[in-house]
Amino acid sequence: MVVTIAVSATGAFGIEPPLWSILVTSFLTLTSPLFPVVKVLKISSAYKAGRADAENNKPYNNRYKRYSQAFDAYSAGYSEG
Repeated sequence: MVVTIAVSATGAFGIEPPLWSILVTSFLTLTSPLFPVVKVLKISSAYKAGRADAENNKPYNNRYKRYSQAFDAYSAGYSEG
């Protein structure tokens, strides 16, 4: 990651890249680890929502997309609650 930013900042073969190229490369390098974290948080909140619905005796109402991990997490949380 650092090598990519260093090469783009100095320029390959002595050619200076445009500023937008450096910014896009830096942005993608810094934000790419956040995508798995967001997915884990969504699955965790789906599980908690299912468990809370079961504990409050609400009818089963899975609002997540069918065949997704969040759908399965809600179902598992509802089953355990």
